[in-house]
Amino acid sequence: MTGGAQLVLSEGEALKQQELKVSNLRSSRKLAVVLDLDHTLIHTTGIDSPPQNTEDLEKHVVHYVTIDERVKIQDKQVFVKKHFLVKKRPFLDQFLNDNAELFQFSIYTAGTRLYAEAIAKLIDPTGKLFGGRIVSRSDVANDTKMGLEKSLHRIFLGDASMALIVDDREDVWQGEQGEQLILVRPFSHFKGAVEVNNAAGPGVEMSGGGERLIALVEEQLQQGAITDMDDQLLRVAQVLRDLHGSFYADTSTSPLAGPRHTASLLKGRKDAILRGCVVTFSGLIPVNEPDPAEKCLLWRLALSLGAQVSYELSDRTTHLVTSQSTTRKVEGCHSNMPNTWIVHPDWLMYCRWALTKAPEKTFMMFPGQEGEPLPEPTLDTSPLEPKLLEIPAAVQRANEQALRDAYEANGGADLDDDLRPLAKRPRVGPQTTGDDSGGGSDKSDDEDVYGDFDI
Repeated sequence: MTGGAQLVLSEGEALKQQELKVSNLRSSRKLAVVLDLDHTLIHTTGIDSPPQNTEDLEKHVVHYVTIDERVKIQDKQVFVKKHFLVKKRPFLDQFLNDNAELFQFSIYTAGTRLYAEAIAKLIDPTGKLFGGRIVSRSDVANDTKMGLEKSLHRIFLGDASMALIVDDREDVWQGEQGEQLILVRPFSHFKGAVEVNNAAGPGVEMSGGGERLIALVEEQLQQGAITDMDDQLLRVAQVLRDLHGSFYADTSTSPLAGPRHTASLLKGRKDAILRGCVVTFSGLIPVNEPDPAEKCLLWRLALSLGAQVSYELSDRTTHLVTSQSTTRKVEGCHSNMPNTWIVHPDWLMYCRWALTKAPEKTFMMFPGQEGEPLPEPTLDTSPLEPKLLEIPAAVQRANEQALRDAYEANGGADLDDDLRPLAKRPRVGPQTTGDDSGGGSDKSDDEDVYGDFDI
């Protein structure tokens, strides 16, 4: 898909095009890298009119972009001029230019075609880096997801084994293609401003030509709420280069090695990050969740980084992950487990974003006194005992009693059909996983008749 044009090919023609694409990548010893725009490479916010004072934009290295977007008003298609302020992520130019010889870059965005082309022109004015390789939500027929359901198949048809993805959201890459995702920390420069394309949280409506927004940025810079000390793209570049080296490494000494796939290479790197660690959660995972390995973000995250996860503390626990200061497990850790790290959930997220083991000291819930020895847990890759992987019977009984109490408090009810085994019961109420990037707590603010117990 180039320049917004869509080609209709027969199956045979499509396969030939795909084979040619793969052949060109291999002959040039490149990998394909699919890049998201908003909150990955840039942060954009909309304004009502052109900015009056360009000096403020130049001072903060903020770019002004305008497009004529076609919209439907009263059953008529009309063009409306839209105005945007765009901030490039730190090191973006270096990231693209220094790695162009090793990677073929493409853009895949939830924005419209006109928006994507305007941003591409801003970050690649010569057109050499992307070469018109853009997929936008405008290019997907009958897109009911507003660009938030992405597919490598739209770029690579059948064989995407040489592709890697860089995006701040993993929920838009469903299925096996998610194994090719390098997740980045969401980049946000215009704090509190209206978001563009991505689903936004509460924002501050900014009217006028952006002067109020620039003033807000100035204030937040002074307060330290915004910083340009963001090295995410430098970290991504190193990961990409490492994977490129592994993909094209000499296989002559390993005749049994099969065709290489970026997904398996990336998985191998992730699995090694927390290998030997045993993570236990406190106050974060709903105990009534029958399948936390499938449903709970933090649990999945720990497993994806190579750690093992236990319900309860044991002598194997290397990390207790919690955001609370007084729980049963925290107290037990303080009393009897000096070599277990007690860290904030952000530690796991930073491990994922950096694809390396983040220093626990930075994320300690209870920083010790100067000179106090730090935990030195023993790493062990042997499988956990089965009992550590099960919901403790005492916790299950407590939940059943809480269910009884909840029913009685609501006038009583027949419990025969409701006290089924906990592992077979669906969770009551929706589950939330924090912000759009996947971070945050797994606890729901909605009332849950089970209750969230400290497991």
